[in-house]
Amino acid sequence: MRFTASSVLSFISFVALATATVLPRHANETHSIEHDDDYESPGSGGDYVVLVDDEDERSIEQLIVELGGSMSDIKYVYDNPYFKGFAGSMSKHCAGRLSNFTGIASYDKKTTFWAADVQIRSNVTWGLQRISQSGATGGRARDQTFTYTFDTSLGEGVDIYIVDTGIDVNHIDFEGRATFGWSFDGSDVDGNGHGTHCAGTAASSTFGIASKANLIAVKVLGDDGSGSNDDIIQGLSFVASEHARRKTEPGFRGSIISMSLGSSQVVDVLDRAIAKTIAAGIHVSVAAGNSAVDACTSSPGAGSRNGAVISVGAVDINDVRASFSNFGRCVTTYGPGVQILSTFIDPQDPVNGQQNIINVLSGTSMACPHITGLIASYLSVNPQLVEDPVAMKALIIANSERVNLDPKAGDPSIVATNLGIINNSAPNTPNEVPQQAAPPARRPVRGARRFGRTRV
Repeated sequence: MRFTASSVLSFISFVALATATVLPRHANETHSIEHDDDYESPGSGGDYVVLVDDEDERSIEQLIVELGGSMSDIKYVYDNPYFKGFAGSMSKHCAGRLSNFTGIASYDKKTTFWAADVQIRSNVTWGLQRISQSGATGGRARDQTFTYTFDTSLGEGVDIYIVDTGIDVNHIDFEGRATFGWSFDGSDVDGNGHGTHCAGTAASSTFGIASKANLIAVKVLGDDGSGSNDDIIQGLSFVASEHARRKTEPGFRGSIISMSLGSSQVVDVLDRAIAKTIAAGIHVSVAAGNSAVDACTSSPGAGSRNGAVISVGAVDINDVRASFSNFGRCVTTYGPGVQILSTFIDPQDPVNGQQNIINVLSGTSMACPHITGLIASYLSVNPQLVEDPVAMKALIIANSERVNLDPKAGDPSIVATNLGIINNSAPNTPNEVPQQAAPPARRPVRGARRFGRTRV
């Protein structure tokens, strides 16, 4: 088979929409709830996502009943070893009590998130070389004449959870390493392509940084690329439970959550849920966002400010910050995010179509999985970091390279690399780390079909 070209429907762009108003969240007073005469009907107060204090001994059902609600109005109960909570519809009566009800750690209204890509070009594969070298890649982004130097472990034994639109697990470049874990709509189909593209950059055979890692789809965004915080947190709860199960199995090298999505505001309840998963020993990389603003103004990127979240901005082939990339002190590091070639779905038939499609996208969504794959690579040669996201973040920063980006207050102006592995400089790395230079661009997938598109 040969490469051919075709056109496809216009792809989603990152327009972060949020419907929530963040309300006071912390409890300091106990109330016994009674239904007043003017008790509001279920759902009249809107949809909420709630996290519960770890120290509260009540069951979720008890808490909801005391709040004045009913389990019949609850969409999700978040029940895993690391955090508890629920999501559902509330009356105005119940919603008004959240701010001073004992046992509530944090809450927000249901919020919209979007996959964080902004434009689509064609014919590039340069990101792998930039990750494995010092200095800008340079040249023409559409050329496919680049090399990737890497440790041969390539993330073996690491579980990467792509929290996104799903994954085409049958794509030939995943070589059977991709599976579906959880889906908010019950469908094991990526009807968008965004998640499949991110998965390919993280760990596909040809286009991935860690091409021996396991890929697990956690579908929280729909075919239009949008989703909400209640579904996202349920996806995180699934990952937390899987991590608790997997970490006792032989050969396990760590869990990574990769989130190429974002909102237009800080969503405390989501950031707290992410912090809980990190405290459980799960590594988290997120897209910094594509609004060309301070990354501290939106979730999940804002979570990197005081925690171990690794928030990733985007640079182009010349180490110039992408025009769309968020910036500032809530960016941990930068990665390749402009004109990135990776795996994709068959847009004409995502269910039964061809399983050899590739495409080129741009965005901090594309930069994030580069770092996800990099984390997996570091985990496979640093077993002491398996459940130490804080040390991993420090390692990523220490092995990033300083570059001259357009000055922004607090911005790190660094680009991530795997030089800590291939130069044998990572702390506690084995004395001999094998290296290998791949052929140009590791050669495209045999029989792949290319879809080139441009955002207008």
